[in-house]
Amino acid sequence: MNAAFYIYTTLLVIEGVLAWITGGQGFLAVALTMSLGTYYIFSRAPRQVAEAARLIAAGVLVVAAPFYYQNKLVPLLICFMAMPHFLAATQAIWEKQWGRAGTASENPKMRSLVFSIAFYTSMGLVFLLARGMEPEISRPTTSILAVLVLIMGIAAWELSRVTRLKPAQSGPAPHRSRNLLITACLLALAALIYTGPLPVAAGFLSRISPHWRMDPIEFKNKPPKPPVTPGTHPPEEATAPAPEESAQTGRHQLPKRANLQGTTDIHGFIRLADPSQAESLMEHGPVYVRSHTLNRFDDGKWEADVTGGVWVRDSDDGKEDGMVTLRSPERPVAYEMFLMHADGYTLPAIQGLTAIALPRVYAVPGDILQTTASGNFRYRAVSGPLVFDNLPNSMPIRPGKPESPIHTVVPKGELGARLHQLSASVIDKTKTLPEQITALRRFFSEHYQYSGVMTNRDGIDPLQNFLFNERKGYCDFFATGAALLLRDAGIPSRMAYGFATDEYDTASATLTFRNRNAHSWTEVYIDKIGWTVCDFTPRADIGKVPGTPPEPPPPPELDPSKFADAAKQEPPPPPDAPKTQVESNFLVKLFQQIAKQPWVTSVKNYGPAVVLAVAAIIVAFRFLRRSPEEAAAAAAAKERAAREKQPAYFMEFLRVTAGAGHPKPDGATPMEHYTALARAGLPVPPLRPLIHYHYAQRYEDIPPDDEREKSFFDDLKTFEKATTVQTQN
Repeated sequence: MNAAFYIYTTLLVIEGVLAWITGGQGFLAVALTMSLGTYYIFSRAPRQVAEAARLIAAGVLVVAAPFYYQNKLVPLLICFMAMPHFLAATQAIWEKQWGRAGTASENPKMRSLVFSIAFYTSMGLVFLLARGMEPEISRPTTSILAVLVLIMGIAAWELSRVTRLKPAQSGPAPHRSRNLLITACLLALAALIYTGPLPVAAGFLSRISPHWRMDPIEFKNKPPKPPVTPGTHPPEEATAPAPEESAQTGRHQLPKRANLQGTTDIHGFIRLADPSQAESLMEHGPVYVRSHTLNRFDDGKWEADVTGGVWVRDSDDGKEDGMVTLRSPERPVAYEMFLMHADGYTLPAIQGLTAIALPRVYAVPGDILQTTASGNFRYRAVSGPLVFDNLPNSMPIRPGKPESPIHTVVPKGELGARLHQLSASVIDKTKTLPEQITALRRFFSEHYQYSGVMTNRDGIDPLQNFLFNERKGYCDFFATGAALLLRDAGIPSRMAYGFATDEYDTASATLTFRNRNAHSWTEVYIDKIGWTVCDFTPRADIGKVPGTPPEPPPPPELDPSKFADAAKQEPPPPPDAPKTQVESNFLVKLFQQIAKQPWVTSVKNYGPAVVLAVAAIIVAFRFLRRSPEEAAAAAAAKERAAREKQPAYFMEFLRVTAGAGHPKPDGATPMEHYTALARAGLPVPPLRPLIHYHYAQRYEDIPPDDEREKSFFDDLKTFEKATTVQTQN
């Protein structure tokens, strides 16, 4: 059963890697560590201790997984799949360690149940892989893994059945060439099935059943879409910027044609708490007011690929000061935001929002905040704007690694191939990130024209039309093209939507943003900094929708009394459950202090990997490199086990004496058993030569005598007849 252990341990490794890639942080490495550690326990500890360790480890996996993988469906499923594989691996070691004593066969139903569940769990993993986990793992990779897991699952199941269903048989030598040919054909057929029909079927099941998927979160509680009138289609021509529409729907389609006509309608105001910050805020261009972000690009549209949200409360930072604090900025800018005709789907703020004066907000991945307030309302906020052009030159600027790998995924097919070719010709991967950004900006400024009119006479894909055909467009196209080219070069990026304004009134320290200021831009993820504005639209055209008056009319005087306080519209969170005095004064504070320690993050990130490495080193040292003393002891134990195997005549002696009503007691020697039979009045004197021969062969190493052993069987038959007659009388 060693082979079954190695197979199921390999499955644990695969599941750990899959969980890591799809959003986990190595929790299943603990499962593998437990499996290897249990190997050591089973080999060294008594059976009861080893079995207790096995069950405790399985219980830890089941209980800890939901806490570790909250709101992450795929890693959670994989973690639950790992538990049967862990049990099967330890079952294999259990049988190896105590199978000779009959332990493994005492409860065959439980044994069969463990391996059956592990087998069908492997088939579940095959289904999950065949369904695909894009964009985290490519389809060819998941298909290859599906076939590999299928082969390992079937092999492990066959190994679990060999000892009880397939006794050894003698016969002619197998046809190796024929077996290899059949195996190759089966592998080819499996590869064909798992790359073709099965993924299609799995995708179909995922579409018709909500239990097989986790839908992206719906932005707020938007009303259902009206039914599409037969014969009508969504408009293919953009006539106005639509940041509010994408905030409500969570998606934005690039139009094939465009004829933008912005207006001077006001969307809101920003009043700075410190007017002296206005100059530095607009030193390198307009102020970016971010509404929301989108991160998945597919079939010509951007979508919000998110899988959950969470309420963030004022008290979550440890103090109730009327502000929901998200992070601490290096150069904070305090201000008050005034929104007109807002719906609360998103809360616009100066890019780099760090705190907002609300009792609670609903935070969605992608730096999106929502509230229940609507209409004309206001709220105070603090931001630490992160604009690429404003970053200090003294710090290293290099790409970071965001939580989700979706930010490095590029389209496939013809568009993906052309993007890759273009990216390779423009972005030199050997250069630094600032040099790559500069090269890409120069490329756009030299080869593309900013325009709100796009004809696309051939009706081709809108992005291909912008990049390779018409070569003109507005901010949506500059930002989309740049984001995808950066992704192809391995630089995480996403789309941001909102406004870009430089309309500032010094008398009132107020910024005004209008419909004509609607804008979209690229954001890149920079190591140790975060998401940073990196705009590729020509600077002179940022925040200026073509077709609008060059100079807007002066804004009306801001009257704060006409804006409701959003903090009063947002109901406060429900009070926390009452806590005991000990919890509030000691345990909670203790855990808070521990969580603030810098080493906690390192333990979370690298702890499982370190434990796994240490366990692997211990296993390698203990089992792969035995000391000479251990090797000699193992050889002696093996020789002793072979010597203690009882010969056939002695087993027959035990059988007939047990049939006579006097079985051999545990621990009694053959001579002691013979003496007890004689005292009981049984006719054993003819069997004395058998006992002496047995002792001589066992302890004096005399050669076996086949003729003499055959005579013992005759003596035992005579003894059996005599005891039968004696019993009847």
